[in-house]
Amino acid sequence: MTTPPIPDYDSAHAVDGGGAAAVLEKVFGTDRIGFATCSLTLPAGQTCADQSPVLRHYGSFSQTARENALSRIYIGFHFRDAVQTGTRHGEKIGNHTVNRFFRSVP
Repeated sequence: MTTPPIPDYDSAHAVDGGGAAAVLEKVFGTDRIGFATCSLTLPAGQTCADQSPVLRHYGSFSQTARENALSRIYIGFHFRDAVQTGTRHGEKIGNHTVNRFFRSVP
């Protein structure tokens, strides 16, 4: 895959994942919620629409955010520092969003 003309630092993809993980942790009251998902973009035999999709299993939201960030290194778009910083940046944004805009349900 050709590396797109995007800035390396910080990784927007990692920011998104870190932010989502932080929000979900606050909403559910814990980071440790397991779930499984499949890809809509992998080749036939591996997508959600297939008879036996290949599932990715996660034990926490933060695990998902880490894997999301690492994917940008594996594909050659970013260096490790960019994704680690991006994940932390996203966590700060997610926490700020929850603390500033979310309300408790009575």
